[in-house]
Amino acid sequence: MYDYMKALQKRFDRQSHPELDTQIKNAQEELRRDMDAAGRRKLLRLLDVLVDGRFVEAEHDISLRFRGSRNQRLLDVPKSLAAGEPVWWQDEQVFSTHTM
Repeated sequence: MYDYMKALQKRFDRQSHPELDTQIKNAQEELRRDMDAAGRRKLLRLLDVLVDGRFVEAEHDISLRFRGSRNQRLLDVPKSLAAGEPVWWQDEQVFSTHTM
């Protein structure tokens, strides 16, 4: 079963998915248009971290947690909401160095 899923993933990665890109853009626009500040804050309270930055294939790194490329940062949402300013998430030493 795992090999089958890996094969599907490889096939998916090789293909272009303009319909998926369109759905994501439409959802983002709908959130911006229809959700007021209170609704956005309510949504943010459901998150632990938020990925900041576009995925860049040239900076892709499979060892990163919760993000796909080195240019992306992780916002610690609960701490940011409490502080009223961005607080960037820091990974635990054992994970950030990939050593044990």
